[in-house]
Amino acid sequence: MLLALVLGANPYPGIAEPDYGLINTLKYFFIGFGVLLLIIRIFNGLQKKAKAQKGHWALFQQMAKARGLSKEQIKVLGSIAKSAKVKRPARLLGSLRLYDRAVEKALLKEEFDAHEAIIADSIRLKLSTSKAIWSKADGERRQVSRVGCSWNVRLELVSFETLKKKEGQRVEEADENQLLKIAHGYIEAGEFLPHRVQIANISSGGVALLASPKFIGSTGDIARFTGDSERIPFSINGLFAKINSIEKDEQRGLHVLHMKFLPMDAGIRKSIIQYVYDKVDADQSTEKSGKTKVSKHLLPKRLTT
Repeated sequence: MLLALVLGANPYPGIAEPDYGLINTLKYFFIGFGVLLLIIRIFNGLQKKAKAQKGHWALFQQMAKARGLSKEQIKVLGSIAKSAKVKRPARLLGSLRLYDRAVEKALLKEEFDAHEAIIADSIRLKLSTSKAIWSKADGERRQVSRVGCSWNVRLELVSFETLKKKEGQRVEEADENQLLKIAHGYIEAGEFLPHRVQIANISSGGVALLASPKFIGSTGDIARFTGDSERIPFSINGLFAKINSIEKDEQRGLHVLHMKFLPMDAGIRKSIIQYVYDKVDADQSTEKSGKTKVSKHLLPKRLTT
């Protein structure tokens, strides 16, 4: 301060007095700019979180309808999810244990009236008796049970690395719904690699595909299924899936692609689930009757003549 006064009183030749007004203006400008960037970052984070949550609730609505819940039941189940602060409400439709915990939390908060409690019981009954919950034979949820099949399909594959280079942070932070939209745009623009594959097994959650050793793809890539076949009891055309892992089958000289379906139409999902249930029930009936189905081409020639 003393130095400033001295310089102001007797400035050295050629040295102008410091402009403290300008210095303060620049200081406040940078502080304000930093605060603005922080606000923008927080706003973008909140906006991204809101979009993700909106996607979770949209998926919940679709799955709840596919499970046969009424509008009133869906409304009550949504209230249960909010009361229990379940981030992904669709999970309540696939786990009775999680559903019971959520109901307990809602009851502890005394947010249920007698009528809603009755509806909650009816929801649990529907979930527990629905084919989508448990398979007594293998003890796992039928909704994620896989059944074998042999269907030829075509893939339109988009490399995740390509998406990451062109979309940057946007694709890495995207939820499944956003990822589907981004990949769809590139496929429609013709930026994809075509592949012929065979579906080895399927569930409502995903598929295992058999591909040739020349398959070009890696974990994270996204593909759209194209073409329909009379052998497939539902429309698979237009479904999207993401490669979770690739396994080399040295014995058969193939690549096994383990893929997870991205969000799909509720009607298609319901058709896949129904196919899985019917196939599982048929296999269980065969096991109970003590009969074993053997494909004719697997029998020795002397038995097939």
